Amino acid sequence: MRAAIPIIGQIEVAVSRAERARLKLLAEKRIADEPHLSSITRFGPRVRTGIESGPALLIDDQSEIALSGTPEEGLFEYRLALLADSDDILVLSGDRCPDFERYLSRLLGIGRLDVLIARNPNPGQRCPMPRRCAEQRKILQHIAEVAHRAGRLSIIPNVATGHVWNLAQKIAEISGAKIFIAGPPPRLSRQVNDKLWFAERVREVFGREAHPPSYSAFGPAALAARVRDLSRDCQRVVIKVPDSAGSAGNLVLDSEGLRHMRLAELRSRLSRLLTTFGSGWTFPLMVEVWEGPIVSSPSVQIWIPHPEEGLPVVEGLFEQTIEADKGEFVGATRIHLSPEWREQLARQASHLAIFLQELDYFGRCSFDSVIVGSNYDKAKLHWIECNGRWGGVSIPMTLSNRLGPAASNSEIAIVQRTKLDVTARPFRDVLSLLGDMLFTPEQGHGGVIPLTPAGFERGAGVHFMTIAGSLDRAKDSARRALELATGC
Repeated sequence: MRAAIPIIGQIEVAVSRAERARLKLLAEKRIADEPHLSSITRFGPRVRTGIESGPALLIDDQSEIALSGTPEEGLFEYRLALLADSDDILVLSGDRCPDFERYLSRLLGIGRLDVLIARNPNPGQRCPMPRRCAEQRKILQHIAEVAHRAGRLSIIPNVATGHVWNLAQKIAEISGAKIFIAGPPPRLSRQVNDKLWFAERVREVFGREAHPPSYSAFGPAALAARVRDLSRDCQRVVIKVPDSAGSAGNLVLDSEGLRHMRLAELRSRLSRLLTTFGSGWTFPLMVEVWEGPIVSSPSVQIWIPHPEEGLPVVEGLFEQTIEADKGEFVGATRIHLSPEWREQLARQASHLAIFLQELDYFGRCSFDSVIVGSNYDKAKLHWIECNGRWGGVSIPMTLSNRLGPAASNSEIAIVQRTKLDVTARPFRDVLSLLGDMLFTPEQGHGGVIPLTPAGFERGAGVHFMTIAGSLDRAKDSARRALELATGC
């Protein structure tokens, strides 16, 4: 395992031999139904899942996630650099930010980042970053030379798509090196990030009561019928684009007024509303009860190793900060629950992770859930989404682990606001603005850590975390940093 990605278990979970056997049997049935789910043979004998010491190629590209926009529109390109070692290769779609790179060097001791710029050869057309790397000769040759000299290369992507695996195959063919992908096989990667597929797996593992009532709709008429049926029994219904991330594909509807609407009228209304998603979606859509009241929105961070390396590791339990209307993720903190709730969350997340491990899943994963009820005594736990990728909680969490025991054992508050109208300023001015609030390795006990530069520099949002000895102090530092950045 690379030193830049320390895996630190927070909760020990005991899983009985009988339970592991049950999960293995469920996985075998799934593989029987989807025999090519985890196949990687077509990528050649030198390409496999895993992560090794030595050079790494880091690609943070969310553009293949539905509704995420192009790489140039994203604000998180430098985020995976928080997992880098000296001389690792970081691929960007646009201009470099030398001030942020110098900041990372001071924060993490990264002596040098080998930064490559992979611009879109056909602006206006979607072209994922891994495909650009595979098709732009100079970039591909440079990566292959690094792999050849070392005899190996780890690719650390935001999400392990087919384009990532195709790139790995090309690098292996040119370099003769072994290429390791820190993520699952491509088809499995696509499935685990699909909310409809995950809902079916939750029901298989735990039963129907472990997931909110939900259905798939394969066309406008079926969508209208499902929405009307669910609206009769709940206050709000949500339509989800199954392969989108977070709230980007959520359309929340009040049930009042839908219950008695004629299907033709409802179908017409929904068609108009779906235009808010733009063009980056297709049927089937997911129709689900928007549950409430919610007492907590936990996210369980997991590392899933190869089976011979042990069981999945529960690295952290986090409370997501969610804006109520759309369910938009805007941040997170470590969660503080009773021992009983912590045990239930960790145990069930471990069962889901073991099931995925039996399907040959490898790498970073998190499970989002909601605790539904007016209080914890009568609440129910529902699993709603799997994030089979690096994301807004796992990267800051891993960074805190990397900064040493004092930071990894401290409270953290993550702030990720991408829809703010803030003053655009160079990143060096952000550092000056934060001043003494900044975390420094020398003091090591707390402060603010900017996670990416683009939101600040474009005036499009803020992305940072705070570290402190208590949750209240971490939240207070986050509030003060947000006020400084936004001027309000």
